[in-house]
Amino acid sequence: MRILIADKHDLFRQSLTLMLRGIYEQTMSLEETDNCKDMWELLDQKQFDLIVTGSNILDDKEQYTLRKIRYRSKQAPILAVMENQCPKLMESLKRHRPNGIICKTATPDTYKEALIALIEGRRHLYAAQTTEDNPKPQNVQLQQAKLTKRQKGVLRLIAEGQSNRDIAAILRLSEGTVKVHVTAILKTLDVKNRTQAMLLVQRNQIQI
Repeated sequence: MRILIADKHDLFRQSLTLMLRGIYEQTMSLEETDNCKDMWELLDQKQFDLIVTGSNILDDKEQYTLRKIRYRSKQAPILAVMENQCPKLMESLKRHRPNGIICKTATPDTYKEALIALIEGRRHLYAAQTTEDNPKPQNVQLQQAKLTKRQKGVLRLIAEGQSNRDIAAILRLSEGTVKVHVTAILKTLDVKNRTQAMLLVQRNQIQI
């Protein structure tokens, strides 16, 4: 299973990578890029089973870019990720009929549903569900302020895509202590898992 993720946001690519590895574990080969030039080179050099592209990496003629991706990808399914629930962008993307469209703020379960559907050869409904149980943007900074200095350090490493074991090694803590900090962070930020925490940091551009 070879997957390409093309998006300008590092944290989004990292969180999606974690999600995919959770689904497919060691059976997946993943490439990622933050620009069109590298994406074209990767598509010319390798054959992918799935392509995830953010609308932020498409140019003003997004339909032309999607057609170009389709041509170079040799019919691999394409999941287009919208930055926001813009009806105009949604309709523009739908006209070219990618295999799936999803809003970047969709819930992790919605992402998993979309990814599994596309990999299994099915289309995914044009979903724009948001993570309603996440804190509202105006409350995020307040909730982040409730984190201890150590918890902020752990959150920064979570946002970088580090595992509990890696965080323990970097901060010279036991893995059990890291798990305690992660649980406290998720509770304080009012999110269900570390993937939601990563997306929350990215969406609200939290400086840790």
